[in-house]
Amino acid sequence: MLTHKEELTMQTPSLWRLPRVLDCTGQSRALFLKNVQQKRAPQPVRIGGSRRAVAWVSDEIAAYIREQIEARDGTNPSQHSAA
Repeated sequence: MLTHKEELTMQTPSLWRLPRVLDCTGQSRALFLKNVQQKRAPQPVRIGGSRRAVAWVSDEIAAYIREQIEARDGTNPSQHSAA
């Protein structure tokens, strides 16, 4: 049985800072930020009222990882060009 905190965590996306995103994706900082710039990776959200402090939505990073796996396996139709 899950605790209330575990249930809340499962239902509510969290914000991840760049080191955690890089750890989860396995990508280098340069590659991930290049993908963000080229709109191939999730876009960050500003946090804390700062112009520089950003984080990524955990659910969007999880979806990005799934897309990478699907592209590798050839199961993501959005990654294929029309024949």
